[in-house]
Amino acid sequence: MFKNLLALVALGPAGPDLAVIEAVRTLATTFGPGGGRVHVLNVTERSRGFFAQGVVAAPAPELLLATARALQAEGIDARAVHVSGRLAEAVERIVQDEQIDLVIVGRPARGWGDHGLRVVRLSDAPVLVMPEGARLRRGRAVIGMDFSSNALRAYAVARELFDEVTPVAVVDPEGEQADIDVLQRQVRETWTKLAGADAAELRIDASPKPAEALLAATKDADLLAVGSRGLTPLAAVLLGSTAEKLGARCGHPLLVYRDPGTRKSLLQSLMGAAG
Repeated sequence: MFKNLLALVALGPAGPDLAVIEAVRTLATTFGPGGGRVHVLNVTERSRGFFAQGVVAAPAPELLLATARALQAEGIDARAVHVSGRLAEAVERIVQDEQIDLVIVGRPARGWGDHGLRVVRLSDAPVLVMPEGARLRRGRAVIGMDFSSNALRAYAVARELFDEVTPVAVVDPEGEQADIDVLQRQVRETWTKLAGADAAELRIDASPKPAEALLAATKDADLLAVGSRGLTPLAAVLLGSTAEKLGARCGHPLLVYRDPGTRKSLLQSLMGAAG
């Protein structure tokens, strides 16, 4: 369960930020005994050059402080955090230092903002994308299922948070797998083996376009969740890499799940290669 949240706000057009804060309010109701904490973050980017590194604390703008105070008035342990530096490095540092288990980012109605796309690509923690105007309701969640560890964990988390969970595997009838019936049988057998007897029934959709198939399956849902990447052989013939496409188009909240701390950041990898 998510108990240590990082809510990224742009302090620009209100729509995406309002969606982020509404998601914080909903998730705060799930904190339970011991409570949780919300870090409301705004980043002033100093440079986008590769060699312009370093993140420093900066005085918080009044709007950021007011947002944190409003959450505090509702009984939510919230703190305002304002830093100057590169966005990816700032998010990475706070995720690690504060042991963040969920990053929440807004998405403008027109599609990906620069901040949101970079956070989804580079965050070491799960990311919840809140489209402008969307609200996080806890009715039905759809899970894009490729049997990667991240997709299975997203399914487990969704079962704790939502009233109904529907796992959906998308198989490509035009792919290298010649016999679609054999593939579907393999997918069902894998689901039964991994998820257990009490698992929700797996829905299998045949489509060469997994993003479109998942969007259609989410039409009446309250959340779509996917693993950040499928790394198993079976995953390669199922969803593929669709998180960014979904994030740009999904009208519902989108959870991109990855296990915190298991993935090196792009910056670390580049620095290691450079050394």
